[in-house]
Amino acid sequence: MGLASIEHVRDTVEASGVDGTLPGLLADVFRSGVAAGHGASSTTSLIGLFRKA
Repeated sequence: MGLASIEHVRDTVEASGVDGTLPGLLADVFRSGVAAGHGASSTTSLIGLFRKA
C-alpha cells in the first residue's frame, strides 16, 4: 500500500523543519487501510474507506 513510504515522507518533512500535518494525516489514512485488510492492495483501495465515513 505504501504506508512505509508515506511515513518516510512525514519523517523527512518533519526533520526538515516543515509542518508534517498533511503527511501525518495521510499516514493515518494508510494505517486505516492496512487495518482494514488492504495492506497488499493499491492506494485506490482507500476510496472505499472514505465512502464508509
